[in-house]
Amino acid sequence: MYPLSSIFAFWKAPFSGDVTQNIEPRLFSNDIAGDPATESYIHAHVASYGTQLDAIMGALLELAPETKDSQPGLRKLQALSERIDTAKKDLHLAAATLALDRLKAADPEGYASCLRARMPPD
Repeated sequence: MYPLSSIFAFWKAPFSGDVTQNIEPRLFSNDIAGDPATESYIHAHVASYGTQLDAIMGALLELAPETKDSQPGLRKLQALSERIDTAKKDLHLAAATLALDRLKAADPEGYASCLRARMPPD
Protein backbone atom coordinates (compact mmCIF):
# COMPACT_ATOMS: atom_id res chain seq x y z
CA MET A 1 0.00 0.00 0.00
CA TYR A 2 1.27 3.44 -0.91
CA PRO A 3 1.45 6.13 1.72
CA LEU A 4 -0.96 9.01 1.29
CA SER A 5 1.88 11.51 0.83
CA SER A 6 2.97 9.85 -2.42
CA ILE A 7 -0.35 10.81 -4.01
CA PHE A 8 0.45 14.48 -3.48
CA ALA A 9 3.71 14.13 -5.38
CA PHE A 10 1.64 13.93 -8.57
CA TRP A 11 -1.13 16.38 -7.72
CA LYS A 12 -0.71 20.11 -7.28
CA ALA A 13 -3.18 22.48 -5.73
CA PRO A 14 -3.95 25.69 -7.61
CA PHE A 15 -1.07 28.20 -7.46
CA SER A 16 1.23 25.66 -5.77
CA GLY A 17 3.38 25.07 -8.82
CA ASP A 18 5.13 27.17 -11.41
CA VAL A 19 2.77 29.99 -12.33
CA THR A 20 5.08 32.02 -14.55
CA GLN A 21 4.10 32.52 -18.14
CA ASN A 22 5.49 34.07 -21.27
CA ILE A 23 3.75 37.32 -22.14
CA GLU A 24 3.29 37.44 -25.88
CA PRO A 25 2.53 40.79 -27.51
CA ARG A 26 -0.02 39.10 -29.77
CA LEU A 27 -2.15 38.12 -26.78
CA PHE A 28 -2.89 41.74 -26.01
CA SER A 29 -2.88 43.34 -29.43
CA ASN A 30 -3.90 42.09 -32.84
CA ASP A 31 -2.66 45.19 -34.61
CA ILE A 32 0.99 44.17 -35.08
CA ALA A 33 1.97 45.89 -38.30
CA GLY A 34 4.73 43.55 -39.40
CA ASP A 35 5.40 39.85 -39.34
CA PRO A 36 4.30 38.51 -35.93
CA ALA A 37 7.23 36.08 -35.74
CA THR A 38 9.69 38.90 -36.41
CA GLU A 39 8.00 41.17 -33.88
CA SER A 40 8.11 38.41 -31.26
CA TYR A 41 11.80 37.69 -31.94
CA ILE A 42 12.74 41.37 -31.69
CA HIS A 43 10.78 41.74 -28.46
CA ALA A 44 12.43 38.66 -26.91
CA HIS A 45 15.99 38.91 -28.25
CA VAL A 46 16.76 42.44 -29.44
CA ALA A 47 14.87 45.07 -27.47
CA SER A 48 11.76 44.94 -25.31
CA TYR A 49 9.09 47.57 -25.70
CA GLY A 50 10.47 49.37 -22.67
CA THR A 51 13.96 49.49 -24.20
CA GLN A 52 12.57 50.78 -27.47
CA LEU A 53 10.51 53.47 -25.72
CA ASP A 54 13.50 54.47 -23.60
CA ALA A 55 15.55 55.05 -26.76
CA ILE A 56 12.77 57.13 -28.33
CA MET A 57 12.30 59.19 -25.15
CA GLY A 58 16.04 59.78 -24.89
CA ALA A 59 16.28 60.94 -28.49
CA LEU A 60 13.29 63.28 -28.14
CA LEU A 61 14.66 64.83 -24.97
CA GLU A 62 18.08 65.34 -26.59
CA LEU A 63 16.60 66.97 -29.68
CA ALA A 64 14.13 69.22 -27.86
CA PRO A 65 15.45 72.68 -27.06
CA GLU A 66 15.76 73.66 -23.41
CA THR A 67 13.63 76.79 -23.15
CA LYS A 68 11.52 78.39 -20.47
CA ASP A 69 8.45 78.05 -22.68
CA SER A 70 8.78 74.31 -23.30
CA GLN A 71 5.79 72.57 -24.76
CA PRO A 72 3.48 70.94 -22.19
CA GLY A 73 3.98 67.56 -23.86
CA LEU A 74 7.75 67.89 -23.58
CA ARG A 75 7.48 68.78 -19.88
CA LYS A 76 5.28 65.72 -19.32
CA LEU A 77 7.77 63.54 -21.18
CA GLN A 78 10.67 64.88 -19.10
CA ALA A 79 8.74 64.31 -15.86
CA LEU A 80 7.82 60.78 -16.96
CA SER A 81 11.44 60.05 -17.84
CA GLU A 82 12.57 61.22 -14.40
CA ARG A 83 9.91 59.10 -12.67
CA ILE A 84 10.99 56.05 -14.67
CA ASP A 85 14.66 56.62 -13.79
CA THR A 86 13.75 56.99 -10.10
CA ALA A 87 11.65 53.81 -10.17
CA LYS A 88 14.51 51.87 -11.80
CA LYS A 89 16.97 53.07 -9.15
CA ASP A 90 14.54 52.25 -6.34
CA LEU A 91 13.92 48.74 -7.71
CA HIS A 92 17.66 48.06 -8.13
CA LEU A 93 18.36 49.28 -4.61
CA ALA A 94 15.57 47.14 -3.16
CA ALA A 95 16.80 44.06 -5.04
CA ALA A 96 20.41 44.64 -3.94
CA THR A 97 19.36 45.19 -0.32
CA LEU A 98 17.29 42.00 -0.33
CA ALA A 99 20.16 40.02 -1.88
CA LEU A 100 22.65 41.37 0.67
CA ASP A 101 20.27 40.63 3.56
CA ARG A 102 19.85 37.06 2.32
CA LEU A 103 23.61 36.65 1.89
CA LYS A 104 24.22 38.00 5.39
CA ALA A 105 21.74 35.52 6.88
CA ALA A 106 23.02 32.54 4.89
CA ASP A 107 26.76 33.27 4.81
CA PRO A 108 28.03 36.01 7.13
CA GLU A 109 31.63 35.48 6.00
CA GLY A 110 30.64 35.74 2.34
CA TYR A 111 28.66 38.88 3.15
CA ALA A 112 31.68 40.49 4.82
CA SER A 113 33.91 39.45 1.92
CA CYS A 114 31.44 40.92 -0.57
CA LEU A 115 31.37 44.24 1.27
CA ARG A 116 35.17 44.36 1.59
CA ALA A 117 35.57 43.73 -2.14
CA ARG A 118 33.35 46.73 -2.96
CA MET A 119 34.75 49.22 -0.46
CA PRO A 120 37.27 51.72 -1.80
CA PRO A 121 40.79 51.25 -0.45
CA ASP A 122 41.85 53.60 2.35
